[in-house]
Amino acid sequence: MRQVIDHVVPMIDNIQLVDRLASQASEYERQRISRDLHDSAIQPYIGLKLGLDALRRKIPIDDPVASGLTELAERTESVIKDLRTCVGGLREPGASERVTVLTSAVERHAKQLGEFYGIQVKVNIATHMNLNDRLAAELFQIVREGLSNVRRHTDATEARISMASVNGDMVLEIQNDTSSADNQNNFSPRSITERAIALGGRVSVKANDAGRTTVSIIIPM
Repeated sequence: MRQVIDHVVPMIDNIQLVDRLASQASEYERQRISRDLHDSAIQPYIGLKLGLDALRRKIPIDDPVASGLTELAERTESVIKDLRTCVGGLREPGASERVTVLTSAVERHAKQLGEFYGIQVKVNIATHMNLNDRLAAELFQIVREGLSNVRRHTDATEARISMASVNGDMVLEIQNDTSSADNQNNFSPRSITERAIALGGRVSVKANDAGRTTVSIIIPM
């Protein structure tokens, strides 16, 4: 049952994350919809706004109709701003949304690790990071593999995940306390290293005298 859980749960987590993050196909669809909205909705309102402004300039200021035209022009401008905001959101999913999705996926996986194996994982992910879809998905995979290594190669009962943007780099640290029996100085996380290198990053492993091992992944953004 544990083996089934090891294979199925991470797969489900990854599917959910990738499904919620925009794929290339959905990105193309967002761009298509944004173009349609710009052509079919925003442009006519811009034309209406220009027409109202031109008409307002032809009417004396003290004419009662002038105030009505001013109000219509202001409302039209407000609609244009709302539509542009909508189109902007369709063109590019917000980085904050990606961070929220990634954080949720990591926290859910950490909770499952505690429930299934008794390893309590503390998660600290910065709220402001400039993530694209691929990087968010890769970071989740790295976290999943890092926690799997903690479970399989140590007797740790606690682990920590931290993630933040530092000086233009994405810095991810996976840390755990180990016993003296754990030989972490010679440990090299091959899969994590391969993923990091594919993203132009690097990996280092450090074990201090207190028996705490930290896997640091640094990826340029």
